[in-house]
Amino acid sequence: MNSVQKKLFSTLILVIGLGFLPMGCEVFCNDSCGCGPQFEVKDFRITAFETLTLAEDGQRIDPSTILPYTQTTKSFRIAQFETIAQKPPSGVSFPGMAMACSPIPPQSVERMTTISLINKKEQILSDGTVLKIGDQLNPFVEMSYFFSSQTYPISDFLEGGLTLYTDDLFKLVWQKAPGKEMVVEFDLHIELEGGRGFVLPNEILSIR
Repeated sequence: MNSVQKKLFSTLILVIGLGFLPMGCEVFCNDSCGCGPQFEVKDFRITAFETLTLAEDGQRIDPSTILPYTQTTKSFRIAQFETIAQKPPSGVSFPGMAMACSPIPPQSVERMTTISLINKKEQILSDGTVLKIGDQLNPFVEMSYFFSSQTYPISDFLEGGLTLYTDDLFKLVWQKAPGKEMVVEFDLHIELEGGRGFVLPNEILSIR
């Protein structure tokens, strides 16, 4: 094989090799997250929530442990769910092409629309405010994701409905200084769009 033939043969091998490298997105797709096979996404329907009493640093504590009201939270998260739908991968994939998109996290098919805390024990705050049985405690509580430093009025946080993911952890934080040691007893009502709801009864928040 002379030198010209060798060069032609080497060039041919190089061209064939390049054919197995990832191709440019602009040639095959215009997906904003890139080319390559997309991951299967499984949406779910929530079947249960659970509560946790957590200190502000994330440490789990006994619900009866009395802490300053700014340092304890009644937190909650999805406890159980069932997969109800599958979205098959779309688009075209090619041998040798690297996956460009991260998995899309599964989400609930129903957004969270309402949170209500219903008082179960009459209390009197140090400023004379009376919390009667059956009163809604939302005016005294704000909400956020657990690891967020800022909290919001519950209605503001849920405005328009909140999309839920399996690893979400939320916190409810008391906002008004009780002026004394106090154990707030309440039922936690969680409502999803479409009217489906959950009641977590006999929750307590021990504060001072």
